[in-house]
Amino acid sequence: MEQPFDNRKLELAGEAVPVAEQLGTFLNFAFFSVSANGVLVYRTGASQAVSQLTWLDRQGKRLGSVGDPGLYTFVALSPDQMYAMVTRADGDLWLVDLKRNVTTRFTFGRCRSLNPVWSPDGTQIIFASDRDGGVFNLYRKLASGAKEEELLLKSPDNKLPSSWSHDGRFLLYSAQEPKTGSDVWVLPLDANGSKAGEPKPFLRTEFQERFARFSPDSRWIAYNSNESGRDEIYVRPFSPSLAGGASEGGKWMISRGAGTGPIWLGDGKALVYVASDFNVTAIHGSAELGGGVEEIAGQVPVCGQTGKPELCRKRRLEIVSVITSYRDHPDQAAAVPKGVCGGFVTPRSVSFVE
Repeated sequence: MEQPFDNRKLELAGEAVPVAEQLGTFLNFAFFSVSANGVLVYRTGASQAVSQLTWLDRQGKRLGSVGDPGLYTFVALSPDQMYAMVTRADGDLWLVDLKRNVTTRFTFGRCRSLNPVWSPDGTQIIFASDRDGGVFNLYRKLASGAKEEELLLKSPDNKLPSSWSHDGRFLLYSAQEPKTGSDVWVLPLDANGSKAGEPKPFLRTEFQERFARFSPDSRWIAYNSNESGRDEIYVRPFSPSLAGGASEGGKWMISRGAGTGPIWLGDGKALVYVASDFNVTAIHGSAELGGGVEEIAGQVPVCGQTGKPELCRKRRLEIVSVITSYRDHPDQAAAVPKGVCGGFVTPRSVSFVE
C-alpha cells in the first residue's frame, strides 16, 4: 500500500492505495524495498505455509509429528532432550513436551519473546523480550512456568541471549550498539540464575560478532564474525578473571570458506557449524584446536539426505524445526517441521547439544 505522508506534521494524509499485490512473505515480513528515487522492488509468491514439527530418521523418512501446526522461528531443546522451547510467529514462547506431545504457552502478552536459552540443569529459561518500551531486554523464568518472568538485564541496546555456561556462572549475549553493531557480552550469574555483577564486553569491535557459545568446560568461546569480509567461525579462550572476560591467548578461525551457528559437542573435543553450502561440518581437535575437518551431515534441514552412510550409522543429527541436536545414538530420529525441509536456515537458529 502507498499513502501520502506529511513530513512537517509527521502524520499520514489522504487515502492508502495498493501498488503491488501477492507479495512474497516470511512470517510477518514482506519482501520489498523502496529506493530513494521512488523505485519499488518486490518479490511475488505465496506466503510460507503453516509447518508441522515432524520426526524424521537420518535418511529423511517421516516417523511422526510433534506439537501443533504453526510457524516456528526458533526452537531450543532442553538439556535432557525431553522438552523444546519454541518461538512461533505470534511472538510468544511455547513449551513442547516431546514425550506427551503437549504444547503449552510459556509467555503471554502482545510483546515479542525471542532466543530462549536453557539453564544447565533445565529448570530455567533466559530469553529476550521487547515488552518494556520496544527494546529487547533479558528476562528469566522458571521452565515450569510456576512464577512470572523476572527482568534480568535492562539497557538501551537490543540484546539476544545465546549461551549459558555449564557451571551456571555466566551468560553470553549479543548486543546491538549504534557505533559498533553486534558485540558479544558476558553477564555474571549467581547460583540462582540472577544477575551477580555488571556485564562486560567479550568482543566489541567494528565487525559483527554474534552467536557466541561456551565450550562444555567454559574455557573457550566459539562465535561468528564477519571481520574477514564474510561470516566465519572463530574460537577464543575465555577467562573471567581478566578485564572484559577475554583472554590474551589469541584466536583461531576454524571454518572453511565461511560458516555460522557454532556448537560444541558434549566433551568439548569437537565443534560443529553450518558451512556456506548449508552442510553441517565438524571440527575435531585437541584443546589447541588442531585436528581435521569432517562433513557429518548433508543439507540442512534435509537431515542428512546427502550425508555419508558410515557417519549416519555412528552419529545422529536431530533437527527440531530449524534447531539441531547432535548425539551418539543412531537408533533415535531427527525432527524438522514439515514444509521447512530444504528451506533456508537462519544462522542463529542452529544449535547442538550433547
